[in-house]
Amino acid sequence: MEEIVINWAQNHSSIQSDVFLNFITHQTFTICFIILICFAVRLYFQQTSQNKINFIRLILVFGVSAIIGLLIKYSFFRLRPCYALTSVLQKTDGVTSSFPSGHTTLSFAIFFSCVYAKEKLAIILPLFLFSCLVGYSRIALGIHYPTDILAGITLSFIVTVLINKLLPSLLKNNILKKFIYE
Repeated sequence: MEEIVINWAQNHSSIQSDVFLNFITHQTFTICFIILICFAVRLYFQQTSQNKINFIRLILVFGVSAIIGLLIKYSFFRLRPCYALTSVLQKTDGVTSSFPSGHTTLSFAIFFSCVYAKEKLAIILPLFLFSCLVGYSRIALGIHYPTDILAGITLSFIVTVLINKLLPSLLKNNILKKFIYE
């Protein structure tokens, strides 16, 4: 079934779409860091307690998702579809394990953090579309299976929920209280 999805995505692409998808896939980390910087700048200019909490949530979810994703990636090696399936073309580089998609994990970590922070729809909708585009690009370029993408989304969602549950106790136990209320 996964091979069918990958083949469909690759068969419905063009040279122009491949260039665009390569751009998205190669700039994902840069775009994610730009988003983090934008939130840091907002925090600098609007130093409210809620903005500080939202920024801490974002950094924790992003960092924990990245670490867990890398631990999984290097613990459970899965050959990328472009190497494992003869019908799948490799349209970009990919050398490490396929599972889970780190690009998708990080882009959705930012999205889910912003949903929990109750950001405006004008922020959430573009983040959602960007995250979906990242996941699709990884499939269409032949370097991830759909389950790699779903695993990245699931991982970032679970980490977001857990961080959101732990954050109040971190704030109550003075671990982050000094940063928030000063």
